[in-house]
Amino acid sequence: KALTYYGRWTYKYEEAAPILTEVVRANPTDEWSWFRLGYSLRMIGDCDRAIDAFRAALRLSPKWDDCYRNMARCAKAAGNMEDAVTYAESAVRIDSDDFDNRWLYAWLLQESGKYEEAISAYRATLDLNPNNSKMWYQLSTAFWNTDREGDMFAALDSVLKYDPSNVMALRLLGAQYFEKGEHRESL
Repeated sequence: KALTYYGRWTYKYEEAAPILTEVVRANPTDEWSWFRLGYSLRMIGDCDRAIDAFRAALRLSPKWDDCYRNMARCAKAAGNMEDAVTYAESAVRIDSDDFDNRWLYAWLLQESGKYEEAISAYRATLDLNPNNSKMWYQLSTAFWNTDREGDMFAALDSVLKYDPSNVMALRLLGAQYFEKGEHRESL
């Protein structure tokens, strides 16, 4: 019954959480139930209990990077950026070839104001998927935050290479040229 409520397509996380709480009481060694409980709790905003549930899943399956990613999202939602970055870094340590692990880690570094580290992390993410216009855009904003204008423009050019109608990139590019008093016909 809990799985019926948990399903991502039903969005009944508030109903699933108490059922899954009973499931893990009855089956404390079922790491998937702990994970599902954590995910349901995260989705309803109960981040402290969600992190506890993900930790329980990790005690049973220590190399579960998705637990760490979810813990990072919980910590960010709770405003604890230091823990968010630490959890995301743990996910990367477990599986450095996972795009979601790399992206989340880079983004949380940037959200924490650690722009140089974020730049390195975005570049590592782009090594996994060099055609990802969203990562190029994120990298451009990290460059913008460090006043690296030339690098920012190069990253924005890459965004537009892979996604010529990317509105966010066009806005940032246009704003930068407007600020400089320059105009480009393409904008």
